[in-house]
Amino acid sequence: MNEVVSVRVKRELKRRLEASGVDLGDAIRKYLEELACKTQIKESLRRLEQVTAEMPPLPAGSAAEIVRKDRDGH
Repeated sequence: MNEVVSVRVKRELKRRLEASGVDLGDAIRKYLEELACKTQIKESLRRLEQVTAEMPPLPAGSAAEIVRKDRDGH
């Protein structure tokens, strides 16, 4: 189901955009979709940072050991 969003812009701005061939409805929809995506990514990163902050740190040398085992396995 779609919702209606109303936006007020200065008459001159609307005129310039329309004169340039910009479809205001499409431009606004695209912007809002990109904004929603960016907002979702930021929220996911915030949650990821929260989860990783709660994890105990790895012992020194663990990363090197994991990489070495991975290389030796191939």
